[in-house]
Parts: sequence; C-alpha cells; structure tokens
Amino acid sequence: MTTDENTSTNSKQGTSPLTVFIIAILIGGAFLIGKLYSEVTLLRQGTAVTAKTDTTATGTAQGNTNQAAAQPQAPQETFPTVDMASIDPVTDKDHIRGDLGAKVVLVEYSDNECPYCKTFHTTMQQIKDEYKDDVAWVYRQFPLEQLHPDAPKEAEATECVADLAGNDAFWKYLDKVIETSNDQADLVKLATSQGLSGAKIEQCLTNGDQADAVDADLTSGQKAGIQGTPGTLLIANGTAKLIPGAYPYNEVKKLIDEALAQ
Repeated sequence: MTTDENTSTNSKQGTSPLTVFIIAILIGGAFLIGKLYSEVTLLRQGTAVTAKTDTTATGTAQGNTNQAAAQPQAPQETFPTVDMASIDPVTDKDHIRGDLGAKVVLVEYSDNECPYCKTFHTTMQQIKDEYKDDVAWVYRQFPLEQLHPDAPKEAEATECVADLAGNDAFWKYLDKVIETSNDQADLVKLATSQGLSGAKIEQCLTNGDQADAVDADLTSGQKAGIQGTPGTLLIANGTAKLIPGAYPYNEVKKLIDEALAQ
C-alpha cells in the first residue's frame, strides 16, 4: 500500500478514540474554569454585613449576609423611619424603666439568649443611667426559639416574676437572667435568690401561665417590622426610628441627643 493509500484509509476510519477523549477533557476543563471564574466574580460583588442582630429564619434584618447584587440597589437608611400606626402604644402595662411621659421612649424587642441582646442590654443600662428621666426604656419579649430554644421559657420566667412581684422585681430579675444561659431549674433558683417564691415561679413556668403574654409581644414586634434582635424603636416627637441591632453607645446617644434637641 502506498503512502497516499494509507492516508486515505485513516481518513475513512475517522478520529481515534484517544483523540476524542483528549478533546472531551479539554472542553470539560474549559467549562469548569469558566464556571469557577463566574462564581469568584459574584463573590467579589457580594457585600458581607457585620452581624449585630440575631434574625429569624426568614428575616432580612442586619446580621444576615447579603446575596450577590445582580442589579444596582438603592442604599438603605441606617435607622429607618417606622410608621407609628404599626407600633402598639406604650402603656403602664409595659415593663418600663423610667417615666412613661419621657420625651424619648426606647422600646426594645429582645431575646434573653441573643448574644447581641446581652451586649445591648449593657448599652441600654448606660443610656438610662446618663439620661435618667429624659429617656424611658420599655422592654418587650421577642424570643427566637429557632435560634435559642431556652429563650421562650426565660421570657416567660421574667413575665412570671412581673406578675408575682411587679415592675421593679421584673427589671432586677431580667438583669440577672440576661447575664447567662438558664434552664428552668436555674430560673427558679434565681427567683428564690431574689426573695421570690421559687414554687410559684416553677408552677407558672410548668403551666405556661405567661406564654400568651410572650406571644403577644412577639406579634407586636412583627407588626412593627421587627425582624431580628435586638430591635429597638426610638419614639420621640411623634415619630419613630428603628435601631436594627446592637449599635454601640455613641451611636444610640447621638440619636437620642438629636431627638431631645428638637
């Protein structure tokens, strides 16, 4: 067979299996490299938000990580205005530290087990110590059971104490509860250490006597647009702003000073 005949025969037989295999690898590799490049590009476009809030599973409050921005988005206001009609009015039935008639009222929706709430509790104590009668601090329950399974019972325990011994006892007890994690036995012991009836607190918790009160606060917060904890409404001069997270003392002080100056 001549060289020309041999060439003709190979052409008729088509491309060898080895060549097909190599081509397939090259195509697959090019696809994977392109996919990887696209993912890296999206990750670079995404903006990570510093977590200052514990959020519900479907929440979008601060504390979540933003998805990669496919399209330009308008910047969000740091402390958004909240419709006053969506906020349940503060009454003497609320847990209040300070004067109900104060010019600035801070309504905090909080979870006793939330680490950011524990930090913000200290901030709020500082605020109250400085501003005294100019600021009222209202505490409402917002336990996120999916994140903190013990939080609902802790919330109930503080409500049990309030029902048994009043507003001052509530705050004294809350200050201690929020410092650590507590199961039901711990909650009863703590109540006893503060001169309360451990047996009555245990009965209240076992029967779920204050579960409806906690649920009512949760519903109130959701209606006002609270999506994570701590979520605090600063109410002054007929308007309200949301502090969506554990903002530091200086940031909260600035908002209060602006409200008092009006």
